[in-house]
Amino acid sequence: MKNIEITQIIERVLGYSGRMISGSKSGYRKVYPENVPVFNANLVIEDAGKYVKIWHGDVDLTIDAEKLLKVSEKAGKKLYVLYEMDARFEREEDPAIERHIASYDASQPQNLQVEIGEQYDTWFIRDLNVIKYVKL
Repeated sequence: MKNIEITQIIERVLGYSGRMISGSKSGYRKVYPENVPVFNANLVIEDAGKYVKIWHGDVDLTIDAEKLLKVSEKAGKKLYVLYEMDARFEREEDPAIERHIASYDASQPQNLQVEIGEQYDTWFIRDLNVIKYVKL
């Protein structure tokens, strides 16, 4: 599957690149204190041995978990969520994949996986029950 096709899948499932889930980051966190929003996130896949950014915008790892798994399933690829600065500007062509916040892998439906990036495990510990495995 071509990257443009994957981007089209994401846009059908999550919305267009640049999506905003709120006009106020602090306001969103007040309304959804138990959620894990990632503002200005980058979605990255591996393609031919290289990591490629295919979408950017706001995602809520709690609310959008099922959608992110659906994208992975339809694309047949593992999907990584990175912060803005880890796949933008000087990192646009070389995303800092080792700093991923979370990854979603439904490329093999019998083995659904949601992983919290290593450096975020303790920060997200309260949210692991919310972000665990989601059945499609």
